[in-house]
Amino acid sequence: MLQFRFWVLLQKMQQPDSIQTTKDDPASKKKTDRLFLVLLILSGIVIGGAGLFFLYFHNPASTRWMPQCAFYRLSGFYCSGCGTTRALYVALHGNFLTAMRYNLLLFPLLILILVLIWKPRLGLRPWVAFSILIIIVLFWILRNIPLYPFVLLAPP
Repeated sequence: MLQFRFWVLLQKMQQPDSIQTTKDDPASKKKTDRLFLVLLILSGIVIGGAGLFFLYFHNPASTRWMPQCAFYRLSGFYCSGCGTTRALYVALHGNFLTAMRYNLLLFPLLILILVLIWKPRLGLRPWVAFSILIIIVLFWILRNIPLYPFVLLAPP
């Protein structure tokens, strides 16, 4: 009798219908994707926090070994990101007006990053990506015009 039960159990295990695969299970794939997203966000927070902690104690304006903008060094023109490291440094120390003087796009882009983390599908819409691109390119061009209202966009 025991051999018969063992034989039936062995037959059931060899049938493909009774084998449950977790590879094709949509619920396990969803859990894996969600776990990957959570780990990606957590690692971004940890790496970003470590970078901000480092930046808090090292002034980029007086530190020689922090890199300068390669575009500015090669061409003499400011890129749209010039002054961002100095702006983050002074913003971490509570001086937000000086931070806006270094790079006016810093705070709107930080808010945009938070919105895109909250609603990632918003970044897939073409009008959002095109609008962001237009704003960045216009800022890049306008901060290099050597006339009065535009020289205020260039970092000091």
